[in-house]
Amino acid sequence: MTPIPLSCMLRLRCGPAITAIVIAFASAAPAVGRSHRPPEAASAPSGPVVRWAPGFTFPAPGTQAKTLRSLRGQPVVLVIADSPQTKALRKQLKNLREIYQEFASRKVVFVAAFKKTVPISVESDVPFAIANDGPSVAASYGIEGDFSLNIIGKDGNLDMTTTTPQTARRIRDVIENSYEVQAASRKASPETERQ
Repeated sequence: MTPIPLSCMLRLRCGPAITAIVIAFASAAPAVGRSHRPPEAASAPSGPVVRWAPGFTFPAPGTQAKTLRSLRGQPVVLVIADSPQTKALRKQLKNLREIYQEFASRKVVFVAAFKKTVPISVESDVPFAIANDGPSVAASYGIEGDFSLNIIGKDGNLDMTTTTPQTARRIRDVIENSYEVQAASRKASPETERQ
């Protein structure tokens, strides 16, 4: 599986400390929501995935839109907010800044979906891909409030969903441990054995 190069996210320097991410917005409606169970990647565990993350798409320069499924094998941090100015999102961006460099080298992908505002740019040191049709993404994840943080494991499992900003340490723990720990527990679980 090919990781998404950072060149897929357009970056403009607006000053020494602020980076603006330029967003492309597709007018066509993307494929959002649950579809049939996707085939598991070669690196996925042998046990079943407990909670498939609903699919979404986002623009990638020079190619067709990328899909969540195309990221299988890479953890994804998806933030959903009303707009880039949402207070909880701003706090979460500050916390993500602490771990971005560490996780960029591990091919963690950061995606943002906006429910009410389609931004031209997001002021952040963390480059985000912007999901197409943010309101549909929020609906497919069941998000009714103004903010949500979702961590999707390498296997496509929705490992964490919360409506409150999380510390860098908590995000690191979920990303680092969820895949291996959950894969092991799925293999040993009595429910898994019955299926």
